[in-house]
Parts: sequence; structure tokens; C-alpha cells
Amino acid sequence: MIRLGLIRSDVRVSLGLSGWVISGYRAVSRRESPASQAPKIFPNIRKNASDFATFYSVFVKEEYRLWNLKRFAEIEAFVNNSPKCPLIIDCGANVGYTSLYFKLLFPEAKLVLIEPEFENLQSCKKLLSEFDQSDILFLQNVISASEGKFVLKDEQARPDGFTFKQANSGIEAIMLPDLIDKSTAYFEDSYPFVLKVDIEGHEAGIFENAGEHVDKFLLAFIEFHDWIYPEKRTAASGLKMLGELERNFLISGENVLSIRDKITVNKTDC
Repeated sequence: MIRLGLIRSDVRVSLGLSGWVISGYRAVSRRESPASQAPKIFPNIRKNASDFATFYSVFVKEEYRLWNLKRFAEIEAFVNNSPKCPLIIDCGANVGYTSLYFKLLFPEAKLVLIEPEFENLQSCKKLLSEFDQSDILFLQNVISASEGKFVLKDEQARPDGFTFKQANSGIEAIMLPDLIDKSTAYFEDSYPFVLKVDIEGHEAGIFENAGEHVDKFLLAFIEFHDWIYPEKRTAASGLKMLGELERNFLISGENVLSIRDKITVNKTDC
């Protein structure tokens, strides 16, 4: 049995080869909600290095943390006072750890998880099975700059690094603006809160003509992959789009964190 203890006192994790348990959980923020209590036992981490690495990034390093931001009190007050529920869209959900992290922090959130690889998507469903399923939408799609179908490029790749190529048949692609429109229509009682994009280099071009949609979100976590694909300029469209919007920029782990200047809900957001 391997045991991994988080430094933060409000979350204690026992991690073993057979699975992991979060015990003694209370909300990381100052928000107090009985719904924020985590289920005692979660599904097993699959026995591969990539799932452990993803878990470590999300729950130990807390690369998606908000509580350290200077504007966190402002963000939290807005969420507490909003008449609608926060919407979190997880593009490239992998096995669901990021969505779980945000669901624990914001129990009232509506989740949309987009994951093209079938086994990963099943892990997402299992991981989040303890929560109200009416609050969660699972989609098996490839986020792409154009419509079409895609197949897995390398079946031997790590589960956290699958990439896809266009084909005559396979998994349906969805463009980012269409995904955001579909998600906000599905959860009409929500407002765009967090957009997370980590799609292993497939982000090239997906942000073209998407600025108006992305800017609806108070927070956007985007992981770019030029370091994997040198000279491919996979980050170019995303950086250009973000630079044209009235937003703040921070580095959080491997992500660019973009925060909208005005922490309000636009009338066209919901």
C-alpha cells in the first residue's frame, strides 16, 4: 500500500494500488455547504502512471486552485450571490479528476465533460457516479476547428495523451462555439463559470472566431502544447484570441489561467 498525504489539512488522501479515499473533506474555500461533503470512497485509480500523474496534478499540486487568487473573495462572493448555478465545461476530461475537483469546491455546479476516448469517458462516469446525474452531461466528442469525424492516432499512447486524426468514420467532432452553445442550452439554469481546455495539441485553430463565446466564462484554464509540437504553433490562435479580450492572465501549473476583468454575468451569458 502506498500512502500519499496532502499538505493541506482540510483534505486527507489515502492512495493505494487498489484505489483511493478522500476522508475528512471540508470545502477548500470559506463556503459552507452540506453538499460539499465528499463521498467516502471513490473508484479505483487505474494501474497506470498517467492516471496517478493526473491525480497528483489536480489533488496534490492543486493546479486548478482558486483560493490563492487575489480575486478569490470576489469570485466566491459572486458565486454565492448568483441566482443561477455555475457551469463548468471540461474539454479533454481524461478520467474526470478536474471536474471532480471543481464539483467538490462548487457542489451546486453543472458539469459538462468532453472526452473522446471511450475507456477514459467510462472512468469519468464512474468517478462522478455519486453525484446527481442531472447535474452532469458526458459527451464523447473531439474538439476540433472544423466539423468531421476522427479516430485515435496512436492506440499505444498514454491515456492522458491520446491524439486523434481525421477520418471518414469515427468520433464526431464538435467546434468550441457549438459546444458552449449546446452546454448553456442544456443547462439553462446556469451561467458560464469555468472553461477548461486540455486537448493534447488539438487546440490548434479551435479558438478562431470563438472569442465571444470564451469571454462569457469568468475563468478559463487552457493548457497549450507547443512544447510537444514545436513549430506547429498549436497555441497561436488561443493566445491571439485571449490577447484581444479584456481579461487578466496568470500561469497556474501547466495552464494559462484567464480571468475576465469584470466579474459579472453578461446579459447574453445565460
